[in-house]
Formats: sequence, structure tokens, C-alpha cells
Amino acid sequence: MLIEQPQLAYLDAQQTRQSLEVFLKQPGPQELPPCPGCENHIKSKCSCQCPDAKRALSTEPDSHPIETSVVPLVYGLMSTRLSQTIWSCEGHMDENNRLISLPRVSFYTSSPVYSQLLHRHLAKLMLDKKLVYNWHVTLTDYAQTWGQTYSITPDLNFVNGDVHLGALQNDLKVIAEDLLEKMKQIAHEMLQEIDRWLKNSHV
Repeated sequence: MLIEQPQLAYLDAQQTRQSLEVFLKQPGPQELPPCPGCENHIKSKCSCQCPDAKRALSTEPDSHPIETSVVPLVYGLMSTRLSQTIWSCEGHMDENNRLISLPRVSFYTSSPVYSQLLHRHLAKLMLDKKLVYNWHVTLTDYAQTWGQTYSITPDLNFVNGDVHLGALQNDLKVIAEDLLEKMKQIAHEMLQEIDRWLKNSHV
């Protein structure tokens, strides 16, 4: 089935293009610290491996530091400077070794196209068979906020058998690896895609 391109009444191509250009201009973590609580930014050492990252990435560092396995993804999203993470979980098992909570990172973003970049990043990783499980970006509604919120979470609808937390947490690392640069590459490709469409549409 052919998927039609959007009409301008439903999507502002120029605004989307502008948002992508803004994304491509964002500095890397070595230039500016992505962690809100960073007190000692050392350019050559700034990474998700920083021993202070758990606390520096959290708005409640004393009571709720970021959990170890999800630090790389939170760091990666915050490195875009156009997404604000608001909740994260590395996933947990109960005392009977049953999975009781899935890994998840929820975030705001200044443009919907940035969540689309992330979704395309996940799709490419799955196509390349680099992830054990399928992952997706979903709209999430938190009662505590009116803001439009997105979540990165595993899609386990078609999984047969046990789900392994260790494999899910390894997926988190794979998703987070070089996240900013990979999303910038996708943004560049989307710009080309939009430019071709604008040219063909004579807009």
C-alpha cells in the first residue's frame, strides 16, 4: 500500500526542516556538559562513564540518582540538548526472579521530529539485528504533567517465552552507543528527503 506524503495542512515541511537544522548544530558533550548537575566538566573525560553521571543527570540526585544500566541512554538523550529526560528505569526483577518492571526512558522534546529521529535509529538497529528485542518510541501520558511526553521502551508483544532483563539492559547500551552522532546522520538524511519532496512539490 502506497503511503502518501503529508499535505502542508498537516505538516509544516519548512518548520520540520528548520528543526532538523537546529539539531545538526547542537554541540557535543565534550563542548558543553549534557548533565544538568555537572560541577566539574572535563572535556576530554565527559562521557556516560563519568563516576558523577548518575547524580549529575538526575534532578533528585540524593534520593533518585539515575540507575546504572540506563545512565548511557539518559546521557545520550540529554546530549542532544533538545530532549529533556524526566523518568527512567533500568528494569527490575522480584524476589522470585520475575520481571516486574521494564527498562524505559521518558522525555520531553522540543520538536516531534526529534522523537522520529530516535524511532528511525531504533528501526535501523533492529534491521541490522543489533538488538535482542524490538524497541519503539511511544507517546506517554503522565498525570503529573500536561507536557507531551515520549518513552523509549521495549515492544514485547510478539515475544514467546521468558524475557531476560540482562538482554534488555544490554539493548539499552547498544541504543545509547554514539546516539547523538547517529541521530545527526539520520537528521541529515531526513533533510535530504524533505528537500527532494519540496522540490518535487514545487513548494
